[in-house]
Amino acid sequence: MYAKAWLGVMLLASGCALHPVPENYMRISTLNVVKQVRCETRQAIMDSAIGWLTHDKDVDSVSRQVGFSLQADPDKYTKLTPALFKGRVHEIFSLFWQTGIAFDYVLDMTEFNKVSTEFNLLSVFTGSTRTLGFNAGLERQRENERIFTTTDTFGNLIHGVRDDFCEEHIAKENMIYPIAGKIGIAGVIQDFMRLTLFGNLAGSAENRSGPPTLAERLQFTTTITGSVSPKIEFAGPGGPSWRLADASLSGVATRTDNHQVTIGLAIAASNAGAVGPLRGTLYGPLLTATGNPTELLAASAAQQSISRDLAKQRTTVVISP
Repeated sequence: MYAKAWLGVMLLASGCALHPVPENYMRISTLNVVKQVRCETRQAIMDSAIGWLTHDKDVDSVSRQVGFSLQADPDKYTKLTPALFKGRVHEIFSLFWQTGIAFDYVLDMTEFNKVSTEFNLLSVFTGSTRTLGFNAGLERQRENERIFTTTDTFGNLIHGVRDDFCEEHIAKENMIYPIAGKIGIAGVIQDFMRLTLFGNLAGSAENRSGPPTLAERLQFTTTITGSVSPKIEFAGPGGPSWRLADASLSGVATRTDNHQVTIGLAIAASNAGAVGPLRGTLYGPLLTATGNPTELLAASAAQQSISRDLAKQRTTVVISP
């Protein structure tokens, strides 16, 4: 009786989750993962806009002052709009305001448990030291994969997401469980803007002449491994002819979370025609070259390679604590 109860408790405590989900370890649900990414993106867009307005030497003085005013305003998210600006600054804001952004999530969680149990029964007849040993093993694996996509636009993230939605959802980087913290959206957005304006960023593989697009895949893998080997011993007379002398449990439990987030950015098709004229009024491409037509063609090919490499940039973080 006591052996069965003790072993049952231990097996239950070390068992696999029937349905592994992110909150098993980090107490963050799938909804909160999405909230964190949306709020990080919202903040990154606003920070990029204000940083450009207040630091770019080619921004006109009136637009620069608007940037400083927004920087000091706690309600800046509700006030930023392309209508605040004129001329080239207005054109650039209008170009990116309707930019589409999509997040494709693959949350893969796998648990593996290997448990062995052993207990010995001691004969309590007078003068007997005989024991009977029993052991058993159990291996279990559970896996859950969630795949889904969320979409937004820059303008909707600024005006359509309320401040209270993002309260307590702007987290710092989490090196143990990266999907629960900042994942580095700001750099992706800034590279997309720079490539669009200065790098001749092309359309998708299916439509190179279409609106500029960029995709980046982030992959985070966290593996947690634990082992257990408790033992309990009983002593003293009494009880039935056979009683529990000792019992032990040993095993290894492993949880591997493999999270992928693919970020897609695209200029709105209705704004595609504005990209070319804007590029002509700015600094120019990533590479500048002079020479004969063949040399210029080679420089153009190198520039397109840079754009493709940046667009296909892939980041992998593997952590095994």
